[in-house]
Amino acid sequence: MELAEVVRGRRTFRKFTSEPVSREVLERVIELGFWAPSAGDARSHVFAVVGGEKRNEIQEIVRGAIDDVRRLVEKEFAANRPLVEEIVDFYVDFGSAPVLILAYAGKFVDGEDDVASVSAAIQNVLLGAYEEGLGTAWAGRTSMCSAEISAAVGIADRTLVGILPIGYPRVLPGPRAQKEGDVRWLGL
Repeated sequence: MELAEVVRGRRTFRKFTSEPVSREVLERVIELGFWAPSAGDARSHVFAVVGGEKRNEIQEIVRGAIDDVRRLVEKEFAANRPLVEEIVDFYVDFGSAPVLILAYAGKFVDGEDDVASVSAAIQNVLLGAYEEGLGTAWAGRTSMCSAEISAAVGIADRTLVGILPIGYPRVLPGPRAQKEGDVRWLGL
């Protein structure tokens, strides 16, 4: 696939089959994340790839915070009730994705979170997953339970930026209308 085809073809998938994803495929996808630009080329972000019982433990933690998730999503998408329900339903079981990738921000030398670098890495993971025939989503509304999630996977002193459920898509989203971005050309 050409890069433009991957970028334009990637979608958010919220329903997955139970088909396992091989470690080899996951390694290829994660490896692309570390090719993303990183402040000072530090690549200090962390990915935790979680399956099996540990995945279910993470799911239960998020499910326990579902009322908080709902409040955040309702506030953000108040004008689109069907989307609110779709997103909240997704957080209940992450679409049955067999694997969760937890993406943690790295740290700058001064101790501040490097969210930009891990966000670029997440984008590469999303694109790499699509190229491999996998579906993904970026679930970023888990701040209310991130400490408990981090404790469950043994990662301390890092900020959880996103949970990326990943697996083979059960439902393929159709084409979407692309909203125009806000580009301001100055001096050109």
